[in-house]
Amino acid sequence: MKKIYASSLFILILTIIFNDSSAQPGQNLTPQSNNRFDIGAAANRWRTLYVNNIDALGNVNIGGTLGVTGTTSFTNLSTQSFQVTGGMVAAGSVLTSDESGHAIWQQPVSGFWSLTGNAGTVDGTNFIGTTDNVPLTIKVNGRVSGRIDQVSGSTLLGYNIGGTGPNQLNTAIGSYALNSSTSGLNVAIGYATLFGSTTGSLNTAVGTFALGQNSTGYQLTGVGYEANTASDG
Repeated sequence: MKKIYASSLFILILTIIFNDSSAQPGQNLTPQSNNRFDIGAAANRWRTLYVNNIDALGNVNIGGTLGVTGTTSFTNLSTQSFQVTGGMVAAGSVLTSDESGHAIWQQPVSGFWSLTGNAGTVDGTNFIGTTDNVPLTIKVNGRVSGRIDQVSGSTLLGYNIGGTGPNQLNTAIGSYALNSSTSGLNVAIGYATLFGSTTGSLNTAVGTFALGQNSTGYQLTGVGYEANTASDG
């Protein structure tokens, strides 16, 4: 009697499952007003939607196209192909966001300097520089390697050039020229010219290492390789 009762109960459960479920595989489901999918009759509705394509990590894998209209939130979305149709969809567009944070396509901003060079420039119209009252600085490896300063009147060109401080009315061309300078009114042309000069001023050095060891001397002139290197006034 126990075996017959168990078999009858199993058949009864299967009958309820297949007869009471109103949504069959392949059918479209219509969301309710609360944006939920209800499967089965209202009196005996199944509360879980089963998907048979779930991997070991619990991810739902969709083999075709998932179309979403409206707002959908994801904690983690991984996909091989993702298409955004909002904005200016065209080849070469860049993906950005609107004021609400929605992803849209836009055409790249024109008038920028490319890392690989620009074509179609017009002399006198296109330039590298500023349009406000701010000095133009060029850096290499994070070090000042060029500066045109209309405020201090200094012009510097060369790697790690110009020192610190106000450096009023200095002109320096060459790597490490005026490297330690905190003063002004100096002219240094050549590699490491006036390299050690700190408060020295009114000096003129032309040639590699010229006046290189001068520190505080002023009104000095050195022309040629290592000219007056040890001079300090």
